[in-house]
Amino acid sequence: MKVLTLKQPWATLLARGHKLDETRSWATKFRGDFLIHSSARWDQAGIDLYQRVRAKYNLPHFDQIPLGQIIGKATLIDVQDSSVYQKTSRCTIEQKQLGDFRPARHIFICTNHLELPVFVPAVGSLKFWNYD
Repeated sequence: MKVLTLKQPWATLLARGHKLDETRSWATKFRGDFLIHSSARWDQAGIDLYQRVRAKYNLPHFDQIPLGQIIGKATLIDVQDSSVYQKTSRCTIEQKQLGDFRPARHIFICTNHLELPVFVPAVGSLKFWNYD
């Protein structure tokens, strides 16, 4: 199955469906179900976002956020250029706070968000990768 690695807290927000769609600098022709993998490390932007949205989205304590694990799944149904996406009803102020919608970015439109009941340790990779 295809897997996409995201840094935290974006991985948890996408798995729980708070973050509807994923923003990337690259496009893909892939469509279908994929697993959501949390990267092994935080970055400063992730820490800053976590501090701003932890209470709003009832996120676990910092030490309990899963790292280096497959934590959820979703279905990728379309990819849109950020200029097109920003004209849709999905592009709310709330969603803009959870993604990078600068020009020339690509938005992965996702549905069927699901946080897994049990997380699976895994080493991530760039772009989509395969997990057996």
